[in-house]
Amino acid sequence: PAEEMQVAVKQDEKEIEISLDEYAIGKMAKEVPASYEEEALKVQAILVRTTIYKQLKEEGSQAVLADDFWTEEEMKKEWGSSKFSRYYRKIENAWKDTEGQVLMYGEELANTPFTRLTNGSTRDGKEVLGSEDYPYLKIKDCPLDIESKEQIKTVITDDMDAEVKETDTAGYVTTVQVGEETMSGEEFREKYNLDSSCFILQKYDG
Repeated sequence: PAEEMQVAVKQDEKEIEISLDEYAIGKMAKEVPASYEEEALKVQAILVRTTIYKQLKEEGSQAVLADDFWTEEEMKKEWGSSKFSRYYRKIENAWKDTEGQVLMYGEELANTPFTRLTNGSTRDGKEVLGSEDYPYLKIKDCPLDIESKEQIKTVITDDMDAEVKETDTAGYVTTVQVGEETMSGEEFREKYNLDSSCFILQKYDG
């Protein structure tokens, strides 16, 4: 698809139409710091383009791109007005310099999930997605991630009867029992606004 084409995207529970360029640049800005080196931003552009093209190919005209992305207003808020023009141009250049470049696995567009920080290793595609279609998504050690100041985050919620039931090989939660309800680690993460499905539950002061 031409990158100036319009795409349907989900924003604040509403469906709007914006250019593919605008969505992709906003998605890149949300996923990685604009201070990253240019070559790293180019890699991110290729991952983002592959993800978008894959969804457009599979869902056609019905596709609604629902991944989080930053608008220009959000970029200005995050970066500050003084850095906005420079950072925006840097990300836009990475997007345009890689125009048309995607990752393939055999004859198909690859599945290219991205995480900025792991618990010390990436996850296995078969475990996470329940499919044999992604043999290239393997557990890989990421030792430097453990040293990140963002590695551990505490979130306090109202008291609940919740227990982690299952985790995958990499230590991410796959099943949580909440009262009578069973949900996946990802569902729990989204419901309680956690940054990751690698979490533990502890009672704290009631």
